[in-house]
This record gives sequence, structure tokens and C-alpha cells, in this order.
Amino acid sequence: MIEIEDDGVGFILTMIRHKAYQNLPFVLANIADAKGKTIWTFQSGTYEGIGLLAKAGESAVIALCGRGKEGKVERIVPFSSLLADAKPIHMYTEIALKKAVAVCLDKEFVLSEMEKHLIEFDAVAAAKAEDERRVAQAEARAAKRVERATAFRERGMLTVFTLEGKKLFGTPVTEQEWPSLNTGAYAVLVEYFDTDGKPMEPREWFQVINASNGNRQKKGVTLVTTQRPQTAKAVATIPPVRRSFIRTAEGPFEVLLFNSVNEMRTACVGLKDGTHVALDAKAGTEVEISVVRDGKIHSVRKHKLLA
Repeated sequence: MIEIEDDGVGFILTMIRHKAYQNLPFVLANIADAKGKTIWTFQSGTYEGIGLLAKAGESAVIALCGRGKEGKVERIVPFSSLLADAKPIHMYTEIALKKAVAVCLDKEFVLSEMEKHLIEFDAVAAAKAEDERRVAQAEARAAKRVERATAFRERGMLTVFTLEGKKLFGTPVTEQEWPSLNTGAYAVLVEYFDTDGKPMEPREWFQVINASNGNRQKKGVTLVTTQRPQTAKAVATIPPVRRSFIRTAEGPFEVLLFNSVNEMRTACVGLKDGTHVALDAKAGTEVEISVVRDGKIHSVRKHKLLA
């Protein structure tokens, strides 16, 4: 006999060597409380395997294992469950204890039919909850798209002009908003909206398309302004805010930089043909480069400012 404590409660164990399991350590035959009253015996059950003493964390447990040297852990009986005032143990705890005992004894474990049903039930419930979550997210995204589309429609179309004087129309949007437009929509990129919701400082016109990788992309980007070309020519020529240069296949070229498209168009009246101009940006930024011809600005392509 040996005496042990589990969570401050004493137990007296009767251990025997089973003739059919000489390769195993002593097995449990009887458990009594601290006063010697029997509260569990192996023979009182209908189990045909063996009962081994095991630990699951800090808890003492009876591990009922199947026959044979490699008998798996099939059932567990926590010592605490043998007390008169013991509370019922729910199935999740039993499964967790069974797994811990299997690790302690270096054995495999098997789940009962009800434990298997519980796990299958939980898996189905979790899959259903995940499906419901995805549906709810999809509905929320759809509602958000409708909300954005309504907001875009309420803005109306903004009329702008290319540097060559061509009239264009598009939905005014910021850099953060344009990917939310529908595929095929025409957009006018503006710097911001004032407190009254009026679009300010339009910079680009383009069409929204889907790229081959599924991402939104700008097509046909064109520099624009809200001022007609005739009006722009009537304004006095102004100097650039600074100068930079670019490197092309033909060689490096100086670029005059301006604060806005209107300023750039105004300045081009007094510039010689072949002058490169662009909107001001930090060095290293890729910007749309235009060339002056006959007092007008013609978009060429994007280049990186090198100064």
C-alpha cells in the first residue's frame, strides 16, 4: 500500500503486480480514503484492461488502458471524482485529461463514441459559424460598396480639360477613393474636397480597369484642369517653383516644375518648344512629363525626378 495526496486530500492505494502484465509497473487494485474506507476497486467495474496510476498536470488519475503491452488509454477516472462531494466532470475536461494521461504514460489514447460525436458536432458548429461570419462580412462589404456608389453618384460628374483643350468628364475622387469606383468608370483625381464638399485641385483624368492580377488600375491617365485653354493663355506667364531633371533614352533633360496644372499651362505661353514641364514633387517621385509645343503642353510619359 502507498499513501498519496491529491489537491490536499489523502488516498490509500493498493497496488499489485498483474501476472498477465509482468512487463508493466504495479497496477491499481483498490483505492481507499484517508480513513481506510474503500471508494474504488478495479474489480467493481466491468473494465477488462488494467488500471494504471498517472498524472494529468497536478491531478492524480486512474488510467484505464486496453489489454496488451501497447494498450491505449481508453478511460480516465480522476481521484477527485471519487469523493462524496465531487462535481460532475464535463466531456471537454475528460478529453483533455485523457490526452494528458496518454502523454504521461507515453501511450496512445482513444476517444469514446460520445467523445467522437462531441468533436464532430463542434467541428460542424464551427464550420457553420465560420460560414455565417463570411456571409455577414460579404453582406457588410456589399452594403459598403452600395454606400460608396451612392456617395459617388451624388457628387455628380466633374468637367475638366486636357492640356490640349479637350473636354472630359469624370467622378471626382481622391487618391484613396478611386479604387472603390466600379470597373469602367471615368474618374477625375482631385487633391481634396473643401468643407462644402467641393472637389479642389483636379490633377488627373483616367478610366478604372481591372489589371490581370485582379487589382484596380488607372488607364489613360491624362493631366487635366478645370480652366479652359483660352483662359489659361490670357494669364501672365509665371516662373516655375523649382527645376529638376530626368533621364530618358535620348539623354538627360531639365524639367521646370509648377504647383498646379493651371500654372503650368499659363507658363507654357512664354516657353520655347521642347521645354519639359511637370507638377512639383519630391526627388525620386515618378511624375507625368509634358513637352511644350506651339504654346501648348503635350503629355509625353512618366519619368522619375532626379533632383
